Amino acid sequence: MRAKPRHFIVGMGGYPVSVVVTVGYRIDEIGALLQRNRLNITERDIDALTSNVSNSLRARTILFESGHALIALAEWDGSVLCHGDLAHEVFHAVAKVFRHSLGIHLTSESEEAWAYAIDDLTQSIMAKLQPPKKPAPKRNR
Repeated sequence: MRAKPRHFIVGMGGYPVSVVVTVGYRIDEIGALLQRNRLNITERDIDALTSNVSNSLRARTILFESGHALIALAEWDGSVLCHGDLAHEVFHAVAKVFRHSLGIHLTSESEEAWAYAIDDLTQSIMAKLQPPKKPAPKRNR
């Protein structure tokens, strides 16, 4: 029996975009979820999500026409494999949003912005997936 699916939306640092994160939904269920929640998703977004994709994928990231992104994780059990999947998909989400929505390509000059975005997005998602038992110390950047 699979765990109860869940979803949430996180921001991407100070950038004007959001990332929808789904956990435990089959790809063919996500389109209906997004439409039900009125997340400004177009039919082309749904087609991009479901085209040429198997429900057996562990994870997937797409960029919506609105400039927002979706990270779909098949499961989250806190394992090393799941952490690796999340790291992989966070990179894709940042890359898609930065390149296509914000026009920020990866160069030596933009590398630090990419790194901070990956860090911030990962922390935001992890806070929802595994809320910390005690507050994390503030980092001095």
